[in-house]
Amino acid sequence: MGSIDLPLNKIGKLEVEKVANKLEKLTIDVIYSSPLIRALETANILRSNFPKNIDLVVLDGLAERSYGELEGKEKNKQDRSILNEISSVESKKIFMERVNSSFLKIDRENALVISHSAVFTAIQELYPNEINSALVKPDNGEFVTLYI
Repeated sequence: MGSIDLPLNKIGKLEVEKVANKLEKLTIDVIYSSPLIRALETANILRSNFPKNIDLVVLDGLAERSYGELEGKEKNKQDRSILNEISSVESKKIFMERVNSSFLKIDRENALVISHSAVFTAIQELYPNEINSALVKPDNGEFVTLYI
């Protein structure tokens, strides 16, 4: 969906409930979220499942990459291969700088980050030697533990 700001659909809500069950035994001190509606809904659903009140911090840099004129279209290999040539697509350089700037603001050990697949991929690329995760690309609603 890119930066299209849509709420969670029925499938998304079911995926969040599955993640909530996996998270209930973890110690979470703070939740960092993308400002996009679907991420904020996810963060608030998960937040409500913890016994204590957990801070929710919105970081604009955790928003999904803007794919410009390609948003709302089905992904295909041809479009993916020319992303940096399409002027309406957020450049990879600017996107990576934005993600890195926000990621550096995450300062608590037990943080839950609610974001998007391109952001996760960017973090893996930015910190290849510091992230211990076997998962290359998470599915929607998937919980991944990163040890940094």
